Amino acid sequence: MSDVSFQGYATSLVPDAPGYNKNNSYAMAIASSLAYATMDVILDTVAQQWKAIPHYIGRGETQLFCAEFPELVVVAFRGTEP
Repeated sequence: MSDVSFQGYATSLVPDAPGYNKNNSYAMAIASSLAYATMDVILDTVAQQWKAIPHYIGRGETQLFCAEFPELVVVAFRGTEP
C-alpha cells in the first residue's frame, strides 16, 4: 500500500482492490485537491510525503500531475487555471 496525504488529510491506496474502495476514492479526492496547488508544492508532496516519482505536465491550458508508485500511477488534472 502507498500512503497519500495533503493538508492534513491522509489515506492509503489499495491498488489491488477488486472494485470500489473508500480509501482509493478518498486518495483520488486528495489528488484532485493537490492538482490545484503550485507546481513546487505538488512535486514536493508527491516526492517527500507520498514517496512516489512526481511528474508535472503543463501544455497550453492543460495541467496535470502524475504520481508514479511501484504498483500504480495516479493522474490528476487541473480543471481551470487558479
